[in-house]
Amino acid sequence: MAKYRASWRESILAPLNVVWRPHLLGILLFEAMLFGFGIGINTTNVVFLGTPPPAGYGFSQSAISGAYGTPIVATLIGELLGRYFNDWIMNISIRRNKGVFVAENRLWMCYVAIPLYICGFILLGASFEKHLSVGALVMGWGISSVAIMINTVAVYAYCNDCFPTKQGEISAWLNFARIVGGFGVAFFQVPWATRSGALEVFGVEAAIVVGLFLLVVPALQLKGALLRERFSL
Repeated sequence: MAKYRASWRESILAPLNVVWRPHLLGILLFEAMLFGFGIGINTTNVVFLGTPPPAGYGFSQSAISGAYGTPIVATLIGELLGRYFNDWIMNISIRRNKGVFVAENRLWMCYVAIPLYICGFILLGASFEKHLSVGALVMGWGISSVAIMINTVAVYAYCNDCFPTKQGEISAWLNFARIVGGFGVAFFQVPWATRSGALEVFGVEAAIVVGLFLLVVPALQLKGALLRERFSL
């Protein structure tokens, strides 16, 4: 049965054969920054939460642990919203296209996620810099986490629809992009926030994500079908 299976060469080169496609590379960069800054929040917030006032909130270790229930709950909410709203948008788009499925319609959920992402990051940065209440901190953290999950669900669905026979490679590259884009943020985020203020840091990060969104998502919705046709596997 070996002749019916993929060769070693094909298996090893499959990830590289997928990642250079223009409609995948752009959305990977966008997702890497969006999800990566979210990971940066989770690794940086513990510093601000544990630092004594006026620089931080002066939480105990138990209080810091409890505060991390915020992204857990927000992730569950974002996963549910992302899934069902995504399916709802796709059903509407299929009816409007007279039964034709267009993968780029998955990206409409990104337009919902980005305003939430901006609000969450700005509110979180203002909470740390202006010493707002714990409620404001939780809301900013929660809103940004919901936005990240809504966008991630849409990106995963879009990439899998573009490469339905390469779902393993798609999952690997998306996870690689999120990890590379995220865990390096903690190395510069705390010194930058200490020097310039958390509001500037989170505001700049939100601006970077918005810039990538404007460069990538509308272009894919306009030219994605042509790119998929030209660079299909």
